[in-house]
Amino acid sequence: MIFFTHTGPIPLYLVAAILQARSVSHDEPIVLLSDQPENPIPLPIRHNIVIASISDYRERADLFAAKFRFEGRNSFAYELWNFQRWFVIEEYARLNKVEAPLLHLDSDAFLYVAPSTVFRTVTAPLTVCDTSGPQFVFLKNQHSLSEYTSFIDQHFSSDAGYQRLRNYVAASQDPGVSHVSDMVTLGLFGEEHDVEDIGSPSRSDFQFCENIGSSQGLRLGPTGKKIRKRKGIPHFIRHSGDLIPAGGVHLQGGNKDLWPLFASPGVRRQVLRYFPQRYGLALRDMVRKVLLALGMQVARRFRNALGKTR
Repeated sequence: MIFFTHTGPIPLYLVAAILQARSVSHDEPIVLLSDQPENPIPLPIRHNIVIASISDYRERADLFAAKFRFEGRNSFAYELWNFQRWFVIEEYARLNKVEAPLLHLDSDAFLYVAPSTVFRTVTAPLTVCDTSGPQFVFLKNQHSLSEYTSFIDQHFSSDAGYQRLRNYVAASQDPGVSHVSDMVTLGLFGEEHDVEDIGSPSRSDFQFCENIGSSQGLRLGPTGKKIRKRKGIPHFIRHSGDLIPAGGVHLQGGNKDLWPLFASPGVRRQVLRYFPQRYGLALRDMVRKVLLALGMQVARRFRNALGKTR
């Protein structure tokens, strides 16, 4: 079962991410846990896609909120929800007796490999992306998720536990780990439990992207990781020139505007058919983002050339 979680109005990139996941795993049930009343997917293409209300599955999430300790420059609500979503998914799986493997995707994560393929390959109960990333989390079963939520709960329940999370931040060399977040709990959990990194550059089966703008041992272009199609399958390009199947891409932050570049042609056609006006605006935003990225690349090359002439 594939899960997406989102609070607030449903953006078009999330609709596209859901359709992208469905395109590589047509018969896998997809659940969007949301606080919005409407299913954002048009009925004719809603096969196996359901929306569930967060309010029906937030008992443990609300209990955690009383223990939550806030850090970082993001909003309080944003940071809190990043933790609460794991409790909400767990409660949904428990109440609906979901024991099949689980996959949670960030709302701006585009999946290229069928979950069944990944689950046949990974051996650990839980996966991270590039050491601690939560963008694509594959879980063998509901028990694997319960272990992780219990780990979160325990570390926020005592000063000593929370200090361990802060120590992880202090020791981290990752600029994206600047404060206690769910990335930190995943990273520390991975140091003490059997966890598999599906974003590691050392993999030979596939590699997942934790941030389209970060290298992870792969070649970058103006808009992020370079992708080449081989027999219709997206591949990343390693610095050596070798290709590695792309498990999926994560469009961190402002890179969300680039989503039409990373959705499959079939998904783009569906979005164009059912959301023509919104898709037109999305293409406008994408072009602006691409032009800005190209302009910045030209400026960097000019500065480098100027520096060499001095």
